[in-house]
Amino acid sequence: MQIARRIPQTNYQLYVGVVIGLLCSLSLNEIFRSSIITWKNSETGKVTKFTSEGNTVSTIPAKNSSLHENIRVLCWVLTYPKNHRTQAIHVKRTWGKRCDKLLFISSQEDSVIDAVVVPGAGDGRDWLWGKTKGALKYAWEHHKEEFDWIMKADDDTYVVVDNLKKFLSNYSNKDPIFFGCQFSSKEIPFWTSGGAGYVLSKEALRRFVLDGLPHSENCREGHAGSEDAELANCLRRVGVTLEDSRDSSGRHRFLAFTPVDHLFPRILTDDDNKYWYRNDLTYPQVQGMDCCANDAISFHYISDRQMYVLEYFLYHIRPAGVDREQEYVQELPLQYEEVTSTTTKPK
Repeated sequence: MQIARRIPQTNYQLYVGVVIGLLCSLSLNEIFRSSIITWKNSETGKVTKFTSEGNTVSTIPAKNSSLHENIRVLCWVLTYPKNHRTQAIHVKRTWGKRCDKLLFISSQEDSVIDAVVVPGAGDGRDWLWGKTKGALKYAWEHHKEEFDWIMKADDDTYVVVDNLKKFLSNYSNKDPIFFGCQFSSKEIPFWTSGGAGYVLSKEALRRFVLDGLPHSENCREGHAGSEDAELANCLRRVGVTLEDSRDSSGRHRFLAFTPVDHLFPRILTDDDNKYWYRNDLTYPQVQGMDCCANDAISFHYISDRQMYVLEYFLYHIRPAGVDREQEYVQELPLQYEEVTSTTTKPK
Protein backbone atom coordinates (compact mmCIF):
# COMPACT_ATOMS: atom_id res chain seq x y z
CA MET A 1 0.00 0.00 0.00
CA GLN A 2 2.80 2.39 0.75
CA ILE A 3 4.41 1.66 -2.63
CA ALA A 4 1.10 2.22 -4.43
CA ARG A 5 0.64 5.60 -2.73
CA ARG A 6 4.19 6.73 -3.57
CA ILE A 7 3.88 6.13 -7.36
CA PRO A 8 1.31 8.92 -7.97
CA GLN A 9 3.31 11.28 -5.77
CA THR A 10 6.49 10.61 -7.81
CA ASN A 11 4.62 11.17 -11.08
CA TYR A 12 3.18 14.39 -9.73
CA GLN A 13 6.64 15.72 -8.82
CA LEU A 14 7.94 14.73 -12.23
CA TYR A 15 5.14 16.57 -14.01
CA VAL A 16 5.69 19.69 -11.91
CA GLY A 17 9.43 19.60 -12.65
CA VAL A 18 8.83 19.31 -16.39
CA VAL A 19 6.42 22.26 -16.38
CA ILE A 20 8.78 24.44 -14.34
CA GLY A 21 11.65 23.51 -16.66
CA LEU A 22 9.65 24.50 -19.74
CA LEU A 23 8.68 27.82 -18.19
CA CYS A 24 12.29 28.57 -17.24
CA SER A 25 13.45 27.63 -20.71
CA LEU A 26 10.95 29.97 -22.35
CA SER A 27 11.85 32.78 -19.97
CA LEU A 28 15.58 32.38 -20.51
CA ASN A 29 15.08 32.22 -24.26
CA GLU A 30 13.31 35.59 -24.21
CA ILE A 31 16.00 37.07 -22.00
CA PHE A 32 18.83 35.92 -24.24
CA ARG A 33 16.91 36.89 -27.37
CA SER A 34 17.05 40.55 -26.32
CA SER A 35 20.46 40.43 -24.64
CA ILE A 36 23.89 41.32 -25.98
CA ILE A 37 26.67 38.81 -25.51
CA THR A 38 30.30 39.94 -25.48
CA TRP A 39 33.04 37.61 -26.69
CA LYS A 40 36.78 38.29 -26.71
CA ASN A 41 39.13 36.39 -28.97
CA SER A 42 42.04 35.38 -26.72
CA GLU A 43 44.43 35.20 -29.68
CA THR A 44 43.68 38.47 -31.49
CA GLY A 45 42.22 40.46 -28.59
CA LYS A 46 39.26 41.45 -30.78
CA VAL A 47 36.02 42.08 -28.89
CA THR A 48 32.77 41.10 -30.66
CA LYS A 49 29.26 41.85 -29.44
CA PHE A 50 26.35 39.78 -30.78
CA THR A 51 22.82 38.59 -29.93
CA SER A 52 21.95 35.02 -28.98
CA GLU A 53 20.63 34.54 -32.52
CA GLY A 54 24.11 35.22 -33.91
CA ASN A 55 23.54 38.74 -35.20
CA THR A 56 26.74 40.78 -34.79
CA VAL A 57 26.20 44.14 -33.10
CA SER A 58 29.74 45.49 -33.27
CA THR A 59 33.35 44.46 -33.43
CA ILE A 60 35.98 46.43 -31.55
CA PRO A 61 39.53 45.98 -32.88
CA ALA A 62 42.08 45.22 -30.23
CA LYS A 63 44.33 48.11 -29.26
CA ASN A 64 47.96 47.29 -29.86
CA SER A 65 48.94 47.91 -26.26
CA SER A 66 52.59 47.03 -26.77
CA LEU A 67 52.88 49.53 -29.63
CA HIS A 68 51.28 52.32 -27.65
CA GLU A 69 53.15 51.59 -24.46
CA ASN A 70 56.59 50.94 -25.94
CA ILE A 71 56.63 53.77 -28.50
CA ARG A 72 56.14 56.99 -26.52
CA VAL A 73 55.77 60.14 -28.62
CA LEU A 74 55.76 63.72 -27.40
CA CYS A 75 54.03 66.00 -29.91
CA TRP A 76 54.75 69.70 -29.86
CA VAL A 77 52.61 72.03 -31.93
CA LEU A 78 53.79 75.45 -33.06
CA THR A 79 50.96 77.98 -32.77
CA TYR A 80 50.12 81.68 -32.31
CA PRO A 81 47.66 83.49 -30.00
CA LYS A 82 45.23 84.25 -32.86
CA ASN A 83 45.15 80.54 -33.75
CA HIS A 84 44.53 79.17 -30.25
CA ARG A 85 40.73 79.04 -30.63
CA THR A 86 40.56 78.60 -34.41
CA GLN A 87 43.16 75.89 -35.08
CA ALA A 88 45.07 74.68 -32.01
CA ILE A 89 41.97 73.71 -30.03
CA HIS A 90 40.92 71.38 -32.86
CA VAL A 91 44.31 69.66 -32.83
CA LYS A 92 43.77 69.03 -29.13
CA ARG A 93 40.30 67.58 -29.76
CA THR A 94 41.34 65.29 -32.62
CA TRP A 95 44.74 63.75 -33.33
CA GLY A 96 46.56 65.45 -30.44
CA LYS A 97 44.82 63.27 -27.84
CA ARG A 98 46.68 60.22 -29.20
CA CYS A 99 50.10 61.63 -28.36
CA ASP A 100 51.64 60.46 -25.08
CA LYS A 101 52.42 64.10 -24.31
CA LEU A 102 51.03 67.15 -26.14
CA LEU A 103 52.61 70.61 -25.95
CA PHE A 104 51.43 73.81 -27.61
CA ILE A 105 54.26 76.32 -28.01
CA SER A 106 53.09 79.91 -28.38
CA SER A 107 54.03 83.49 -27.48
CA GLN A 108 51.12 83.75 -25.05
CA GLU A 109 49.85 81.43 -22.32
CA ASP A 110 46.35 79.99 -22.68
CA SER A 111 44.77 77.58 -20.19
CA VAL A 112 42.33 76.22 -22.79
CA ILE A 113 45.11 74.56 -24.76
CA ASP A 114 47.76 74.69 -22.00
CA ALA A 115 50.00 76.82 -24.20
CA VAL A 116 53.63 77.09 -23.11
CA VAL A 117 55.72 80.22 -23.69
CA VAL A 118 59.42 79.53 -24.24
CA PRO A 119 62.37 81.92 -24.66
CA GLY A 120 62.55 83.18 -28.22
CA ALA A 121 58.82 82.64 -28.80
CA GLY A 122 57.70 85.60 -30.90
CA ASP A 123 55.07 85.75 -33.64
CA GLY A 124 55.63 85.59 -37.37
CA ARG A 125 57.98 83.67 -39.65
CA ASP A 126 60.99 85.66 -38.42
CA TRP A 127 60.62 83.94 -35.04
CA LEU A 128 60.23 80.33 -36.21
CA TRP A 129 63.84 79.35 -35.55
CA GLY A 130 63.87 80.93 -32.10
CA LYS A 131 60.59 79.30 -31.16
CA THR A 132 61.78 75.91 -32.44
CA LYS A 133 64.99 76.06 -30.41
CA GLY A 134 63.05 77.06 -27.30
CA ALA A 135 60.48 74.30 -27.77
CA LEU A 136 63.02 71.50 -28.24
CA LYS A 137 65.11 72.68 -25.29
CA TYR A 138 61.99 72.95 -23.10
CA ALA A 139 60.89 69.41 -24.03
CA TRP A 140 64.32 68.02 -23.16
CA GLU A 141 64.65 69.85 -19.85
CA HIS A 142 61.10 69.25 -18.60
CA HIS A 143 59.84 66.03 -20.22
CA LYS A 144 62.82 63.93 -21.37
CA GLU A 145 61.75 60.99 -19.19
CA GLU A 146 58.27 60.93 -20.73
CA PHE A 147 59.01 60.17 -24.39
CA ASP A 148 61.20 58.22 -26.81
CA TRP A 149 60.50 60.31 -29.91
CA ILE A 150 59.49 63.96 -30.38
CA MET A 151 57.18 65.00 -33.23
CA LYS A 152 56.86 68.62 -34.39
CA ALA A 153 53.73 69.84 -36.17
CA ASP A 154 52.03 73.12 -37.05
CA ASP A 155 48.53 73.94 -35.82
CA ASP A 156 47.21 73.15 -39.31
CA THR A 157 48.95 69.77 -39.54
CA TYR A 158 47.03 66.51 -39.10
CA VAL A 159 49.11 63.61 -37.77
CA VAL A 160 48.00 59.98 -37.83
CA VAL A 161 49.71 59.10 -34.55
CA ASP A 162 48.98 55.38 -34.81
CA ASN A 163 50.78 55.19 -38.16
CA LEU A 164 53.63 57.26 -36.75
CA LYS A 165 54.12 54.82 -33.89
CA LYS A 166 53.92 51.82 -36.20
CA PHE A 167 56.56 53.38 -38.45
CA LEU A 168 58.86 54.25 -35.52
CA SER A 169 58.63 50.72 -34.14
CA ASN A 170 61.11 49.71 -36.86
CA TYR A 171 63.79 52.03 -35.49
CA SER A 172 65.66 52.66 -32.26
CA ASN A 173 65.30 55.95 -30.40
CA LYS A 174 68.94 55.50 -29.33
CA ASP A 175 70.12 56.16 -32.89
CA PRO A 176 70.77 59.81 -33.92
CA ILE A 177 68.12 59.96 -36.66
CA PHE A 178 65.07 61.97 -37.73
CA PHE A 179 62.34 61.72 -40.39
CA GLY A 180 60.11 64.02 -42.40
CA CYS A 181 59.20 65.22 -45.89
CA GLN A 182 62.70 65.41 -47.34
CA PHE A 183 64.12 68.17 -49.55
CA SER A 184 67.64 68.83 -50.85
CA SER A 185 69.48 71.50 -52.82
CA LYS A 186 72.98 72.63 -53.75
CA GLU A 187 73.04 74.95 -50.74
CA ILE A 188 71.64 72.52 -48.16
CA PRO A 189 72.27 68.75 -48.39
CA PHE A 190 68.94 67.93 -46.74
CA TRP A 191 66.10 69.41 -44.75
CA THR A 192 62.49 68.59 -43.91
CA SER A 193 59.21 70.44 -44.37
CA GLY A 194 58.22 72.15 -41.15
CA GLY A 195 54.52 72.06 -42.05
CA ALA A 196 54.44 68.34 -42.85
CA GLY A 197 56.10 67.76 -39.49
CA TYR A 198 59.26 65.94 -38.52
CA VAL A 199 60.13 63.47 -35.78
CA LEU A 200 63.43 63.22 -33.90
CA SER A 201 64.72 60.29 -31.89
CA LYS A 202 65.56 60.94 -28.25
CA GLU A 203 69.26 60.67 -29.08
CA ALA A 204 68.89 63.21 -31.90
CA LEU A 205 67.21 65.64 -29.51
CA ARG A 206 69.90 65.08 -26.88
CA ARG A 207 72.62 65.94 -29.36
CA PHE A 208 70.71 69.00 -30.58
CA VAL A 209 70.24 70.41 -27.08
CA LEU A 210 73.58 69.46 -25.49
CA ASP A 211 75.97 69.47 -28.45
CA GLY A 212 74.29 71.86 -30.84
CA LEU A 213 72.64 74.78 -29.08
CA PRO A 214 75.59 75.75 -26.82
CA HIS A 215 77.93 76.09 -29.80
CA SER A 216 77.35 78.80 -32.40
CA GLU A 217 79.42 76.90 -34.97
CA ASN A 218 76.82 74.12 -34.82
CA CYS A 219 73.54 75.98 -34.38
CA ARG A 220 72.70 79.49 -35.50
CA GLU A 221 72.22 81.96 -32.67
CA GLY A 222 69.29 84.36 -32.38
CA HIS A 223 65.67 83.88 -33.34
CA ALA A 224 65.80 84.70 -37.06
CA GLY A 225 66.22 82.09 -39.73
CA SER A 226 64.32 79.40 -41.58
CA GLU A 227 63.24 76.80 -39.03
CA ASP A 228 63.48 73.69 -41.20
CA ALA A 229 66.80 74.59 -42.87
CA GLU A 230 68.49 75.79 -39.67
CA LEU A 231 67.38 72.71 -37.75
CA ALA A 232 68.67 70.38 -40.48
CA ASN A 233 72.04 72.17 -40.58
CA CYS A 234 72.40 71.97 -36.81
CA LEU A 235 71.45 68.29 -36.67
CA ARG A 236 73.84 67.43 -39.48
CA ARG A 237 76.73 69.10 -37.63
CA VAL A 238 76.13 67.04 -34.50
CA GLY A 239 75.97 63.76 -36.38
CA VAL A 240 72.21 63.30 -36.83
CA THR A 241 71.08 61.80 -40.14
CA LEU A 242 67.82 62.26 -42.04
CA GLU A 243 66.41 58.84 -42.93
CA ASP A 244 64.11 57.89 -45.82
CA SER A 245 60.53 57.72 -44.54
CA ARG A 246 58.83 56.43 -47.70
CA ASP A 247 57.20 53.00 -47.91
CA SER A 248 58.55 50.02 -49.89
CA SER A 249 56.81 51.28 -53.05
CA GLY A 250 58.39 54.73 -52.81
CA ARG A 251 55.18 56.43 -51.65
CA HIS A 252 55.52 59.35 -49.25
CA ARG A 253 54.42 59.28 -45.61
CA PHE A 254 54.99 62.90 -44.56
CA LEU A 255 52.90 65.10 -46.88
CA ALA A 256 53.38 68.87 -47.17
CA PHE A 257 49.90 69.63 -48.51
CA THR A 258 46.29 68.49 -48.13
CA PRO A 259 45.06 65.11 -49.42
CA VAL A 260 43.27 66.94 -52.27
CA ASP A 261 46.49 68.63 -53.39
CA HIS A 262 48.30 65.30 -53.54
CA LEU A 263 45.49 63.17 -54.98
CA PHE A 264 44.42 65.31 -57.95
CA PRO A 265 46.99 65.12 -60.77
CA ARG A 266 48.10 68.31 -62.49
CA ILE A 267 51.14 69.82 -64.12
CA LEU A 268 52.93 72.30 -61.87
CA THR A 269 54.45 75.29 -63.66
CA ASP A 270 57.03 77.89 -62.65
CA ASP A 271 54.16 80.23 -61.78
CA ASP A 272 52.47 77.71 -59.52
CA ASN A 273 52.96 78.46 -55.82
CA LYS A 274 53.68 74.77 -55.23
CA TYR A 275 56.36 74.48 -57.91
CA TRP A 276 59.14 74.72 -55.33
CA TYR A 277 57.80 71.55 -53.73
CA ARG A 278 58.23 69.36 -56.79
CA ASN A 279 61.52 71.06 -57.65
CA ASP A 280 63.23 70.53 -54.27
CA LEU A 281 61.86 67.12 -53.29
CA THR A 282 64.68 64.66 -52.71
CA TYR A 283 62.49 61.81 -53.96
CA PRO A 284 60.02 62.65 -56.78
CA GLN A 285 56.37 62.05 -56.01
CA VAL A 286 53.61 61.00 -58.36
CA GLN A 287 50.22 62.66 -57.91
CA GLY A 288 47.03 60.64 -57.79
CA MET A 289 46.10 57.58 -55.78
CA ASP A 290 49.72 56.44 -55.66
CA CYS A 291 50.91 59.72 -54.17
CA CYS A 292 50.87 58.62 -50.60
CA ALA A 293 51.57 55.56 -48.50
CA ASN A 294 48.67 53.55 -47.12
CA ASP A 295 50.10 54.29 -43.70
CA ALA A 296 50.64 58.00 -44.35
CA ILE A 297 51.66 59.93 -41.25
CA SER A 298 50.87 63.61 -41.82
CA PHE A 299 49.15 66.21 -44.03
CA HIS A 300 49.54 69.99 -43.95
CA TYR A 301 47.27 73.02 -44.50
CA ILE A 302 44.34 71.24 -42.83
CA SER A 303 41.52 73.59 -41.81
CA ASP A 304 39.57 73.25 -38.58
CA ARG A 305 36.69 71.46 -40.34
CA GLN A 306 38.98 69.19 -42.29
CA MET A 307 40.49 68.02 -38.97
CA TYR A 308 37.15 66.43 -38.10
CA VAL A 309 36.60 65.09 -41.63
CA LEU A 310 39.91 63.22 -41.44
CA GLU A 311 39.08 62.08 -37.91
CA TYR A 312 35.79 60.62 -39.13
CA PHE A 313 37.18 58.80 -42.16
CA LEU A 314 40.20 57.47 -40.26
CA TYR A 315 38.68 56.44 -36.95
CA HIS A 316 34.92 56.04 -37.39
CA ILE A 317 33.72 54.88 -40.80
CA ARG A 318 34.43 51.21 -41.63
CA PRO A 319 33.48 49.76 -45.05
CA ALA A 320 31.73 46.41 -44.52
CA GLY A 321 33.73 43.44 -45.69
CA VAL A 322 36.82 45.45 -46.67
CA ASP A 323 39.92 44.23 -44.88
CA ARG A 324 42.61 45.05 -47.41
CA GLU A 325 43.59 47.66 -49.99
CA GLN A 326 41.39 47.83 -53.07
CA GLU A 327 43.05 47.93 -56.48
CA TYR A 328 42.48 51.31 -58.11
CA VAL A 329 42.98 52.36 -61.73
CA GLN A 330 43.65 56.10 -61.99
CA GLU A 331 40.96 57.90 -63.99
CA LEU A 332 41.96 61.51 -64.48
CA PRO A 333 39.44 64.36 -64.15
CA LEU A 334 38.80 66.13 -67.45
CA GLN A 335 40.25 69.43 -66.24
CA TYR A 336 43.64 67.91 -65.47
CA GLU A 337 46.41 66.64 -67.71
CA GLU A 338 47.88 63.20 -67.18
CA VAL A 339 51.08 63.03 -65.17
CA THR A 340 53.64 60.29 -65.78
CA SER A 341 54.66 58.51 -62.60
CA THR A 342 58.10 59.52 -61.36
CA THR A 343 57.93 57.68 -58.10
CA THR A 344 61.27 56.08 -57.28
CA LYS A 345 61.99 53.13 -55.04
CA PRO A 346 63.60 53.91 -51.68
CA LYS A 347 67.20 52.97 -51.17
